[in-house]
Amino acid sequence: MVASTGHEILNRHSCKDGILIKTTLIKGIEWDLSDKKGFGHPQGNVKFGAGIVFSEAHSSAANNNRVISSGWASTVGVVGWSIGGGFGPFAPSFGLGADNILEADIIIANGTELTVNAQ
Repeated sequence: MVASTGHEILNRHSCKDGILIKTTLIKGIEWDLSDKKGFGHPQGNVKFGAGIVFSEAHSSAANNNRVISSGWASTVGVVGWSIGGGFGPFAPSFGLGADNILEADIIIANGTELTVNAQ
């Protein structure tokens, strides 16, 4: 099982007789303020590492004069919240977390790393 930040009150991320991979320490944040990748967002975009929580994401956004869609709790992980749908107070203005995913770097079962997007 893979867990990003592990913010989970029901302990569904326990992994009896299995392997638990935690990506909590993947903390990279990369801002592309001029949309060099060509996603069609002139205001730019951001790539968050799997271990980023909203307190870190909001701080980075503020430092770059940006606002991001998010949940209510500052300790929730951006990736888990986004792929789980991602409802929050900014959803009416900025969309759900899932609506804001432009691209993802993933590892598939055979160990191959893929970058997936709509392009």
